[in-house]
Amino acid sequence: PAAPPPPAAAVMITYTSGGIWYFLKLFQCKGSVFPSALMVAIPCTAISATLKIAIDRGYLPGFAADDSILKENQAWSGFSFLVGFLVVFRTSQAYSR
Repeated sequence: PAAPPPPAAAVMITYTSGGIWYFLKLFQCKGSVFPSALMVAIPCTAISATLKIAIDRGYLPGFAADDSILKENQAWSGFSFLVGFLVVFRTSQAYSR
């Protein structure tokens, strides 16, 4: 049997590290989750800001009342616990794959 041909000369890829290139890598779109995350975050931000302005200017008086659920600490504590639990659960499910 004939011997396999010798491998082609491998060329090593050189990467630029540190300096301005390290900082600019934060803004690359290829392979990044930021563009898809911004597609969700920007509309949510716009809706939240619009609601806050409407509440502050008196267009939604039901939300600005002193007995509003939005001013209760217990509601926010429960919501924060739920979101934290879901993040930890989802992360542990992703790690177990």
